[in-house]
Amino acid sequence: MLGYRIGVVVASKVFGEGSEDLPIWLDEVSCTGTESSIEDCGHETWGENDCSHQEDAGVRCAFPIDAAQSNRTLDDILPSDCGKRPLEIGTHATRKRRQTEDTDDYGGSKEALGFESEDGTRLTSIGVGPRFLSEFWIISAAHCYSSLSKSDILVRTGDLNNKVTEDYEEEFELDQMIMHELYDDDEYDFDIALLKVKPKEGHGIRFNDYVQPACLPDEMTEYEDGTQCLISGWGKTAHGYPNLLKRAEVPIIPPDDCQSMYKGQLSSRMFCAGIKEGGIDTCSGDSGGPFVCNINGKFTVLGATSFGNGCALPNSPGVYAHVRQFLPWIKDKIFKYS
Repeated sequence: MLGYRIGVVVASKVFGEGSEDLPIWLDEVSCTGTESSIEDCGHETWGENDCSHQEDAGVRCAFPIDAAQSNRTLDDILPSDCGKRPLEIGTHATRKRRQTEDTDDYGGSKEALGFESEDGTRLTSIGVGPRFLSEFWIISAAHCYSSLSKSDILVRTGDLNNKVTEDYEEEFELDQMIMHELYDDDEYDFDIALLKVKPKEGHGIRFNDYVQPACLPDEMTEYEDGTQCLISGWGKTAHGYPNLLKRAEVPIIPPDDCQSMYKGQLSSRMFCAGIKEGGIDTCSGDSGGPFVCNINGKFTVLGATSFGNGCALPNSPGVYAHVRQFLPWIKDKIFKYS
């Protein structure tokens, strides 16, 4: 995209109002990000419009392409044997009916981020929350960390019951906490983050039968309507916050249906999934957690839990950050800090 990795449309004359003496050349412009010129974008006939300079729009660009990195791929850093399913453990609970009362604090509440107080000042991850990509890299949602610093976070891996120390648990401090620069705390747009753990005794996260990295999608991965995918976490249920990790399967909902249910407020960097009739959903405390699908036999993280209108309510499915849309940003950050 004109030498940049990503851009975001800014409307309502953010860069100033054009002179009334100047023509408005283009209206209804639609770009995919692959164009080399604005002429390649979809638009109305040049010079024809029904708008005024009060509606002047522009694009804010970020992350210029580093030519030295343009030929590298994430396969150079992330494990090739990702996406294996951990062994089943009979004590996993399914997340059937979720809490649906007092919903103002549910479904992406920034007051419950999947962390609990350890000593009154330090916060410890207790939810699946972030999802492992490699022994050092974890993917999550930016809104989980907007009020925190990396020194506030202690990552715990291999946890099933957060009140019991289990054989495969490890804890790590953070080396990097990277939130998307364009994250919008009001609209939850660009709600993606990467965490990098500090090595401990010469190693990062150790994978085993119970702890496995998920794969990232590639640019061609389809988010197919109706695909059943896994959500998980220690978020709120009808009985409060559980000690035991819960999980469920929910289907990807067609984008047009999502936009209808959320009154057109979702950006292209979001998608929704769930049961339209309600009953199964992520909730407060699941924020940043993984939305994982079986793609060609490999468990692949397609989303990060972002927000929702309550929990498990009819016509209010969970909304997730669209990981595939962030692949250039993920690549840039992992290369920069690896």
